[in-house]
Amino acid sequence: MSGADREDAIAGEAAEWVVRLGDPSAGPAALPAFEAWLASDPRHRPAFERAQAAWSELDLLRERPGDLRKVVPPPPRGGGRKAAWVLALLVPAALAGAYGSGLREAWLADERTGIGETRSFSLPDGTAVDLGAASALAVDYDGETRRVRLLSGEALFTVVPRQGLERRPFVVAAEGGTVTALGTRFAVEDFGDSVRVTAVESRVEVASATPAGAGGPDRRELTAGDALTYGEGRGLGPTTWAGAADATAFTRGLLVFDGLPLRDVVARLNRYRRGRIVVANGAIAGRRVSGVFRVGDLDGAVEAVAEELGVRRIALPLVTVLY
Repeated sequence: MSGADREDAIAGEAAEWVVRLGDPSAGPAALPAFEAWLASDPRHRPAFERAQAAWSELDLLRERPGDLRKVVPPPPRGGGRKAAWVLALLVPAALAGAYGSGLREAWLADERTGIGETRSFSLPDGTAVDLGAASALAVDYDGETRRVRLLSGEALFTVVPRQGLERRPFVVAAEGGTVTALGTRFAVEDFGDSVRVTAVESRVEVASATPAGAGGPDRRELTAGDALTYGEGRGLGPTTWAGAADATAFTRGLLVFDGLPLRDVVARLNRYRRGRIVVANGAIAGRRVSGVFRVGDLDGAVEAVAEELGVRRIALPLVTVLY
């Protein structure tokens, strides 16, 4: 386990101890185990103190919950527990979002990256792939089609064209849609409930399994600089101008947001930084965010986004809550 992974694990253990000790049903029987945990590593006590401080902030939130009251239930009456009731909801949900699809990807992916890791490699035909952070790709080439599946995250493809002996189309499948290369370079990003496609050079054809009107699958061609977003059950969204620089920024250590919904901004940030960001107020999830951030300073990015939108932010062990 790396040093950063161990620090994350300690923060999680500290959060669990705060919740456990705040439960009256735990009683004094939990204290010997807690004291043994404190003594086992000099990093445990400061981690526990930081977790307690975060819980204290949540106590204030319980007294003045504002928008957060709309999306989480009130604490149990008479229980005497601290505001750990909030984390009892948010932490498991955040961790499920972080790791819930990991087992599926471990089985299906031929290529994958970890949080904050990017990688470049070539497919069997020579097509170059820049795979973004916390992303996974399955390669399903056969005699008829060069097909890959983007299981999560984002990828930039520089495709070997159909010429000479290579006559097979190159197709990327993601979340109920496909992208077929009609040129050489394009990017695909999976946000979980939607997919964004950007034509970087030449042209691509995007098709959604959702029928267009009474006809067959919804299809559209994009030229260089064009982008669109599609979602399962929603079909293809409008074509917008994105420019190639935005879609390729991650290969230069930058994250660029140009009017992107907060929910998608958070999905991308969660792939590049440790810990999870949770949008606890659905009313702000669709608000648009613009900015350019360095991958090495994404805590600053979270601050900047919260300030730009005028929303509150609380940093907790493992989770940052925007509400």
